[in-house]
Amino acid sequence: MKLRRLMFVLLILGSFALVSCSSQVAQYLGYRVAPDIPETEGDVHLTVPCLDTPVTVWLDKYAIPHVRSNDEEALYFALGYMQGRDRRFQMELMKMIGAGRLRELVGEQGNSEVLARMEVFSRMVGLYRTGQQILDSFGPEAMKLVSAYSNGVNAATAMEPRPLEFRLLNYQPEGWQPYDTALILAMLSFGLCKNWEMELGRMELVVNQLKTGSTIERATKIWSFRRAAPPFALGQKPERDPFADRPLIVPEVAEYLQKFKGHEPIDVPEELILSANEANPLNRMLEGRSASNNWAVGGKWTGTGKGAMATDPHMPHMMPSMGYLAHLEYVHPTDGYKVIGGTYAGTPAIAHGTNGFVGWGPTSNWADITDLYIEKPAPGKPDHYLHNGKAVKFVVREEEFKIRQKDGTFKTEKRTVRETRHGVIINDFIDRIPDDFPLLALRRVHEVGRPLHAIHSLYLSKNVSEARQALCDFTAMDGHWSLADADGNVVYMGSVNLPKRAKHLGTFPVPGWTDDYEWEGLVQCPDMPYFENPPVGFVGTANNMVILPESFNYPIALEGDVPHRSGRIHKVLGAGGNGQPVVDQLQALQLDSVDLGWSELKVLYTEALQPFADGDDPLLAEAAKTLIAWDGTVRPDEPAATIFQTLNSYVFREAVQDEFSRPTLKFVMHYFNTEPLLFDVLAHPSNPAWDDRRTEKREQAVEVVTAVYPRAIAALAEHYGPVVSEWTWSTAAPFVLKHAFGDVGALGGYLNRGPLPTAGAGNTVAKHQYHHANMYEFEVEDGPVMRVVVDLNDLSASTMSLPGGQSGRPGSEHYDDMLPLFQAGEGAPLTLDFDQVDDNAVGKLVMTPAKM
Repeated sequence: MKLRRLMFVLLILGSFALVSCSSQVAQYLGYRVAPDIPETEGDVHLTVPCLDTPVTVWLDKYAIPHVRSNDEEALYFALGYMQGRDRRFQMELMKMIGAGRLRELVGEQGNSEVLARMEVFSRMVGLYRTGQQILDSFGPEAMKLVSAYSNGVNAATAMEPRPLEFRLLNYQPEGWQPYDTALILAMLSFGLCKNWEMELGRMELVVNQLKTGSTIERATKIWSFRRAAPPFALGQKPERDPFADRPLIVPEVAEYLQKFKGHEPIDVPEELILSANEANPLNRMLEGRSASNNWAVGGKWTGTGKGAMATDPHMPHMMPSMGYLAHLEYVHPTDGYKVIGGTYAGTPAIAHGTNGFVGWGPTSNWADITDLYIEKPAPGKPDHYLHNGKAVKFVVREEEFKIRQKDGTFKTEKRTVRETRHGVIINDFIDRIPDDFPLLALRRVHEVGRPLHAIHSLYLSKNVSEARQALCDFTAMDGHWSLADADGNVVYMGSVNLPKRAKHLGTFPVPGWTDDYEWEGLVQCPDMPYFENPPVGFVGTANNMVILPESFNYPIALEGDVPHRSGRIHKVLGAGGNGQPVVDQLQALQLDSVDLGWSELKVLYTEALQPFADGDDPLLAEAAKTLIAWDGTVRPDEPAATIFQTLNSYVFREAVQDEFSRPTLKFVMHYFNTEPLLFDVLAHPSNPAWDDRRTEKREQAVEVVTAVYPRAIAALAEHYGPVVSEWTWSTAAPFVLKHAFGDVGALGGYLNRGPLPTAGAGNTVAKHQYHHANMYEFEVEDGPVMRVVVDLNDLSASTMSLPGGQSGRPGSEHYDDMLPLFQAGEGAPLTLDFDQVDDNAVGKLVMTPAKM
């Protein structure tokens, strides 16, 4: 440990000038060489302010806090203290991202353009206002608890060693407030809102089609406006399609867009387009990249009479992970509870875990809670828009951004955004939208429910029915929930308040200048479809279309992720238990790396590549044979997945590059949810994207694959060498857990972890998310930020883990000590028995009120 700490100090000294000025270097040289690592072993006694009742935190060998108290505020204080001690810089980072104040923290270092874009987006879309709405939802009792949590964070900030990152930046964090927790919830919530991005992309496609002499109808066939993606877990196909009379693009919009017909194609200067290489853990935070898997199996499936469940939320990978593990017990004769599992840094709610009676975990729902409205400018009045024929003035907001300078002073920038009755005009802050484009206002559901009240009620639930009722107050986030209980029951539910759309589908912008397409209220969560104890004996989701869209009166979600992960989950769980321990079976499914996308494209690729496999070019032949013989399992040390994903990139780009404008094409190739469009094209030779309008000849899919295959293989050979066996998936898809300072000089080698073996891909249950913009490079950006497996028959065998560790302090042994467990699909036990906790604890933190 001493050698590691000395190496750490030397690395910091060698890299410090990269992130600081000379005076700060001198300041650091005068700082004591002692590490900033709090004690996690033995008994530590602290006298702390803002605490009314003594409280003890037991620490296990992974430094996971186990807290027990008969004072609930003390319980939350202790959780806040531990998160503040372990993750204070990460919490500040998340808060500043959500508030659109990131450059106040980190200045203009590194990718300053990327940082500016990210904070402008956050501020303009108004996440800080959503945070205020969530704060207002807390109510008196919840506010007491979140205030106690905040007091704990601030006590740790004052009493524990100052984190390395704050020293490097010469920054003193602001006091943590309940609003900051609400703001992080707002940011996480917005990350689950995805449909508006597809609406915008489709609008860009339609406008480009019209400007290049094509038609709206053709555009609607290239990028599906309404997808069917089984397996569906709920819903019967009705005799009459309830949405049959709703056009894909409503007539007023179709007429309005004709004004773009025959014009020059829209284009944007290259410098306004984000390069794919600028991606980093920060600029991905606000791109709606949240995904996840979850499933629950009933008592018959487990064979024990009790239920079990598994959950692994997918978010941007960071070091430390966004996930944080904790165990809380409130001792009270009527309202007491025990709960253990995973939360997120900056929040006090166990969102993935169990209370011993029920196990729970959410995924991103994809329920459509956003719409884009086209606003018409008022003729002759540039600061007005039209509503029912009358000119209405835009509400104009000016936002001021402070950018921290190296000398500690700030410079300022100002940006203006317009708002209509529907919401913010996204043209004002999304750079790829050119001036010659319809004005689009983003409308969101702002009914946030009572999220902390919902979680508190969830802790008290004794079965899945009570849990479902509790979670109907958790509408601040658009989630699928899989629930299991100790009586062997399972439930699927969606915690969402859904807009009632009577005349449109919600998959393409609608007119904002008339009232004809306004929402007719909301479908409240209790009235949304759910199901309990289905005949198959399990429920499971993976950001897919769980409910057959036509089976409900309003469009819930007419699109979702490709159903490859959900299909695999249903296939494995549908085969029933195999006699192994339940936890082992669920852990194995979390690590499953079978890519069903290969089975969807295998016939096409085999037909196109067989002549190369039989041909004279040894490189083309070997690569073709390798892919054709592949079984679809993504293994770290084999090349088949590399060839498959590279071919997908080249074929997809070849098919669609003349369909989109250049800026939109770059967005599509970089967009995290391109897979539904990619498979809409690649798996359907009838898609018009195969039609090359430049030659007025219908290109068959096989011909396109045949044409691009040599180029794809040549690129792989040039980049990875001429030996096919060396094109391993771990090489092409490097998996590095990256710290926020991980790109700064020599710091990266100390702060980051990896490359790690990449077992899984974008469409496997063991998800490793990347983009296609780099064609043959698939750097892993997102994936599970925690894993929780709950067997309600055996909590001591149940597990939880992080891709890293509990501590955000790089010098700590707990910075990465859970990583081997995470890679193996294992974890720390979910025991709720404090006798066992006490027996196995390696440390105690005893906090005493300062006034005693």
